[in-house]
Amino acid sequence: MGSRGEKVVLLNNAQPGSLKTCREETRYAKQVSLSQLSKGSQFCVHTGSGHIALVTFRGTAPKSDPSDYVSVDITVWRNAEEPASAD
Repeated sequence: MGSRGEKVVLLNNAQPGSLKTCREETRYAKQVSLSQLSKGSQFCVHTGSGHIALVTFRGTAPKSDPSDYVSVDITVWRNAEEPASAD
């Protein structure tokens, strides 16, 4: 899970999922794998256009389901930081 070319931060269980935490945490990765997530896990996604999203993982499709999917809750803060400069 992640976003092409963007910055992703997997939060520790003790960290509150908030805009403040997403702005301050700098342990950036390109993606977060499903194996790193459990129900309730949260991660921040920073876009190049300055938006920040908090993603809360809710789970995956049951094994009996013919479809593969994940369930998440997403909070987006638009224009929460300066956009990345295009070099």
